[in-house]
This record gives sequence, structure tokens and C-alpha cells, in this order.
Amino acid sequence: MTDHRGWLELAASRPTFEMVPTESADLEVHLASCDACTREAAALRTDLAQVARLEVPAASMRLRARVREAASVGDTSGSARNVVTIAAVGLLAAALLGATLGVGSYLSQHNDPITPLDPNAGVMPDLKSKRIVWATEVVQLGADKVTIDTGGTTLNAETAAMKVSSDPGSLTSWTLEVIWFEAGLEQRLNLYFKADNASWWVDEVSVYDGVAPNPDWATFPPGPHFRERLGQAFTGDIDLAGLGRAGPVRLRIDGAILAVAPHPSFVQPPGGAAPLASDPFAPGGQLHCSGILQRRPMDAERALQGFGIRLSWRLQWKTGPNTGYSDIRLTAPEGFINGTALGSDGELIVFVADPARPFGGGPAPFPSDCPPPWPG
Repeated sequence: MTDHRGWLELAASRPTFEMVPTESADLEVHLASCDACTREAAALRTDLAQVARLEVPAASMRLRARVREAASVGDTSGSARNVVTIAAVGLLAAALLGATLGVGSYLSQHNDPITPLDPNAGVMPDLKSKRIVWATEVVQLGADKVTIDTGGTTLNAETAAMKVSSDPGSLTSWTLEVIWFEAGLEQRLNLYFKADNASWWVDEVSVYDGVAPNPDWATFPPGPHFRERLGQAFTGDIDLAGLGRAGPVRLRIDGAILAVAPHPSFVQPPGGAAPLASDPFAPGGQLHCSGILQRRPMDAERALQGFGIRLSWRLQWKTGPNTGYSDIRLTAPEGFINGTALGSDGELIVFVADPARPFGGGPAPFPSDCPPPWPG
């Protein structure tokens, strides 16, 4: 079973990853019968076609690496992919190659500007009385009991060892992701959060459907769920009915206390800064010949703050022969700079590789079209 999100994931991936014939045929059948997905897929094609037109052979591995990075949350074992992120990563990869690309129809629909939230507004309550506490830097969930009824099996999520993590995202979008092993299978529960100027809510809920040997995501009605005012925690029981490949799936969280503290994905320089319109290190950009990217990250950070640029950092490391991971940082990490990109909020994203596990290419070279930064 593939839901609408799954079809859009296939549509977003198609410009970069080859699909097996049955996937491609099934996608076309679905698009022919679903007007909403057809509109979304057409908008995706408008944006990603710009990337496909780039005649730069070296783009392939970097683009694939960026898409894999976006399509994984912590690892490559099956976390739900974010369609907007996959599309955005394609555009960001192109920006790394010096292309000037405008945000197209799909991305502009999903990035309405809002007033930034106060990162200290989230109320993180005392959860000592709760049997279950799942906490990350941006989400805390306390509960008396968590059960998932799936395929005739009742899972008690609190009884097994877990991995609890979040994609910190930004002030308007973040996640809570839980992994554990029960009934001989990997189990997952993901909550996808959204926020606006007045409130926060859970936009999407996903759990594994318990179908052996390869569980897949069960579908639940789309949000908003559990909407609360900014700075307020949700309290109460959570009871949601969904559908997996083997039939109904039910998620119950008794005595829930759900609190959030979203973080910005970038740091403003002293005095603030307007969003960038383009990557200043692209050919013709203000800083293209500055040599800043050849400095240590901490030195580059000071220089970029002096130019009044909002900054976001990504520390990258290799996890396999052709795979890697990227972690959002708000301050410059140790390592070497290997590229930049323009973020969706007009921030400059600076990629830094871990020298012990380098991923994403070597140090950014000084541009060959610039005069040497030293005399003679």
C-alpha cells in the first residue's frame, strides 16, 4: 500500500534515482486518478527540471549524496522521507555548483513567510511522574502508556530498548522519531510537527504496520492533530486509527504530555540580517573570490558574521562507501569547508566535513576564475 505521501516521494525522487518499471507504471496510474498528486508532481517537475538541465557531469554524485542525506533521518534504514526536503536538496545541490536557480512553484507553495517563533517559548514540563519519557532538544513526550495495535498484535512501546531522536528542522517544522524492537521486528513511531505565528500542531503521524519480515508505514488521517498555542503543552489521551497492509492500526498514548521548543535553523548576525537572494560564493557573488571558504570554519564564521549574513552549518561524515550523514549546527564545527548552499529562509548553509570520516568531497578549492589571494 502506498499513500499520497509515498507517491509524491516517488515523484520527487524520479529525476535522480531510477525506478523499477513497476514503480514507474504504478506512479503513472496513481497520477492519472489523483488530481491533487498530479498538481503536486507537476510543480515538483518544474523545480527539479532546472537541476536536470545542468550540464555538469560532476553533479551526479553530489546531488545523489544530498538527496540521500535528505531522505534519511539519522540513518538509511527506512525513515520517512520529506518530499519538500528532497526537492529543496536538489536545488541546493545545484546552488553548490554555482547555478542561479529561482524557487519554483512547489517550494513556494510550502514556504510561506512567518514571523519567527521564540525558541524559548516551548514549555518543557516536569515529566518525572510519567512511566515513559521520550525527550530530544526540541520535543518532550511523557506518557503513562503507549500501545500500537497492528495486525492482531498489541505492542507496548515502553517495554523495549529505544532510539529517540529529532530532526530539529526549524522554527516551523521539526520531528520526533522513535525506534525500538518488539515482536521480533523493528518498530517505528514518527511525529511530524508544524507551527505558524499562533500555534503548533502535529501535521502527520506514522507508525510501522508490523507486517513481517519488512514493516512499512501505516497511514493515519492528516493533521492538524493536537493543536496548541505557542508556549503551551498538549495534555490528554491520544487515540488515532490508521491503516496498514494487514488491516487497521491503532495508536494509543495514555496520559500524554507533549511539549515543544522549536529551534531556528540558522543564526542571525548582530543587528540581524535580511534573507540572501543568492549564494554569495557563486560565480559573480559578493564573496566568490574572498577566500573565506579556504579558512578554518571558526575563522570563516567570524568573517561571515562581519558581512551580516545569517548562517547555518552542516557537519558531514561518511557512514558507508557512498553514504553519509549531515547534522545541523548553529555554530561552526571542526573540520574543513567543502561547499555552500542557499537555504530556504535565505540563510547561507556552509558544509563542513569531518576530516576523520570525510564525506561530500575535499576542501573547497579557491575559484580558478579569481586572482590569487596572495601577491604574485
